[in-house]
Amino acid sequence: MVKIRKKISELLTKRRLKGKWKITPLKDILIEHKSLSTGKEEVHSVSVKKGIINQIEHLGRSYSAKDTSKYKLVKPGDIVYTKSPTGDFPFGIIKQSKIEKDAIVSPLYGVFTPINNYFGNYT
Repeated sequence: MVKIRKKISELLTKRRLKGKWKITPLKDILIEHKSLSTGKEEVHSVSVKKGIINQIEHLGRSYSAKDTSKYKLVKPGDIVYTKSPTGDFPFGIIKQSKIEKDAIVSPLYGVFTPINNYFGNYT
């Protein structure tokens, strides 16, 4: 398991340029944004198997706070990270939003925009 994690980490931090791989810090390809809910978006969660998914659809009800003004905005293509350990993912879950409309997630999540959608395509 440790070898697999190390290999994935290596793949996520390298880019191929003119036949060569270049080590690139994630901060150079992912930009954390702090955009917040406008009050019009549905609350979503991150699922290991289903990715970014509507809470009601996934869990049967919403577990959000009554006031979601501090919830983070997720745009199509954004990458969402939760550091909460889950099952086989002791360092949390990373998923790219494949939904076609804006959504919101708990303020506990990190939301990042990749410099292009190909960088998020591993999730």
